[in-house]
Amino acid sequence: MAPRTRLTPNYLAVAESAGAQAVTDAQVDRIEQRGGGYAVIASTPTDPQAGTREWVAPRVVLAAGTVATTEMLLRARDVHRTLPGLSRRLGEGFSGNGDFLTMAELRTGRRTAAPPADLRTGPTITTTSVMDFPEGRGSVWFQVQDGAIPPALRDLLDTLIPGQRVHSWWNGVRGRDPRNTFAVLAMGRDSANGILGLDEDGDALLTWRTRWQARLHRSQLRVSTVLCRQLGTRVRNPPNWSLLRRTITVHALDGVPEGPDHETGVVDAAGEVHGYPGLLVMDGSRLPAAAGVNPSATILAVAEQSVEAVIRRSGQPDWRAPEWEAVVAAAVPEDAPFAAMAARRAATAGDGVLFRERMRTPDDSVVLTLGAQVRSIDLFLADPAHPITIVGEIDVRGVVSNAPTEGTLSLFPDGRAVAMAYALRFRDDADQPWELSGTKTIRSRVPTVLLHDLTTLDTQIHPVDGGHPESRHVLSIELPDLARLGASLRGQGFTRARRVHALARFAGFFARSAMSTPATPPPTKRRQRVDATRG
Repeated sequence: MAPRTRLTPNYLAVAESAGAQAVTDAQVDRIEQRGGGYAVIASTPTDPQAGTREWVAPRVVLAAGTVATTEMLLRARDVHRTLPGLSRRLGEGFSGNGDFLTMAELRTGRRTAAPPADLRTGPTITTTSVMDFPEGRGSVWFQVQDGAIPPALRDLLDTLIPGQRVHSWWNGVRGRDPRNTFAVLAMGRDSANGILGLDEDGDALLTWRTRWQARLHRSQLRVSTVLCRQLGTRVRNPPNWSLLRRTITVHALDGVPEGPDHETGVVDAAGEVHGYPGLLVMDGSRLPAAAGVNPSATILAVAEQSVEAVIRRSGQPDWRAPEWEAVVAAAVPEDAPFAAMAARRAATAGDGVLFRERMRTPDDSVVLTLGAQVRSIDLFLADPAHPITIVGEIDVRGVVSNAPTEGTLSLFPDGRAVAMAYALRFRDDADQPWELSGTKTIRSRVPTVLLHDLTTLDTQIHPVDGGHPESRHVLSIELPDLARLGASLRGQGFTRARRVHALARFAGFFARSAMSTPATPPPTKRRQRVDATRG
C-alpha cells in the first residue's frame, strides 16, 4: 500500500490539524433547513446501495465550484423545495472567463526538431502571453497560455468522442502522436450573461447567447493559429467549436450573484444567502464577471474576505487574521504586460505601413538608404505634421561611409508649402554629430513634373556644432529605385484585411495630398536674370 501523502500548503491541512474531518466518496444530493441550522444529505457514488449519510451544522459553506454550487441551490429551490425563498436571480450571470481552447500538435520535419520530451508531462502551464489589440470597431484583450494534456485526461476525452475507433484509426493514418500534443488556452472578457438552470433530470443546463463575444473568439482563434504557425504545429479546434461554434471553459464563474438584498442578489457581500442565515457560498460562483486570468487566486481572496466577515458578524467585530502581520504585498505579474500591450495598441491604432527608399546624387557623393515606418495610421493622420519614423544608412563623401542614421519624415505637413520634409541625424567617422535636412516641393500638377518633384530632395548637410560649412546637395530617386520603393510598401496589422486597409488609407492620403498641396511656381526668367546679375 502506497504511503499517504498530504498537500500541506492549503487550508484543508490546517483545518484537519484543528480537528476538522475530511469526508471523501460523498456526493451531496440535498440541502435543507433543520433545527436552526442546515442538514447536508449525501450518497456514496462508488456504492449506490450504501444509503445516505447526513451532517447537521449551524453554518454550511458551499464551495463545490460554480456549476455544482448553483445546481445544488437550484435543486433546493425548484425540485426539493427545501430552500424555496432563494432569490430569482439564482443562475444568472454565468461567465466562461473568456476561455477558448485550441489543440496543437508539434510536427517534426524541416522546420522543427523532435520534441525534447513527452509534452504530456511537467507543469500544465509554462508560458503566458498578453494580447491587446483592435478587433472590428472595438478592442479585445486576453492571455494565451500553453497547456499540457495528461494521459488520464486524454483518455477521458477520447471516451466522450463519438466513433472512438474511427477517431483512433484516423489519428494513426495521420501519424499523430499524443506525446507531441498540447493545448493553447486563451482567457479574456466575455459577456457574463449566461443562465444556469436545470434540465428535466435536475442537472445543470446552461443557456447562453454568445454572439456578443464573437470578436473575442475571432481574435483568439487567429492568435492561436499564428502562434502555432510560428512553432510549426498543426492546429485542431475541438469539434464543439468547429461543428457547433461552442467554446469550452475550464473556469466557470458566477451563477450566484451578489447584491444588497433578495431582489438584487442571491448572497450579500459576505457570501451569506439572503433569507438563510448561516448558509454561505465561497467559490467561483460569486465572481460577477470574467477575471481574464486564471481565477483561482481571485476566488481565494473572495473566500478569505467572507471568512473574516463571518467571524466579525459572530461577535468579534475587530477580528483580524493573525497571519496578516506576515503578509507582504506582491506584484501582480499580469499588470505590467497588460499595461505595455495597452500602450502598444494605442501607439499602433489603425495599424501601420512600412516602405523603403533609396536616394542619391548623380555622382554618388551622397547616398541615402532608408526604411520608413508608420506605426499608427490613426495617429499619423491626426498629427498635422504627419510624421514618419526613418532609420537607415547614409554615405557622404569625405565625411562618413555607411553610417547609421535616424530621424523623421514629415509627409505633406499641414500649413507648409512642401510635400516632404526630412530631418536626419548621424555621426561622422570621428563620431561627431551631423544633421541632414531636406525638402521636396511641388511646382506643378503636370504628371511628369509632379513625379520629378516627388522624387527630388534638396538637402543641406552640416555638423551640429557648426564647425564645418554647410553643403547643399540634390538627391533623386532613380526609376529602378522608385519601382523598388513601390514594391516595398507593406501594411502592418494582425490580419490581411487590416494590413490592406492600412495601406489603402496611407495611399489615399498620399494621392489626395499630392493633388491638393499648393504648388510653388519656379522663379520667372526675369527674376532669374536679376539673380544671375547679382551673382
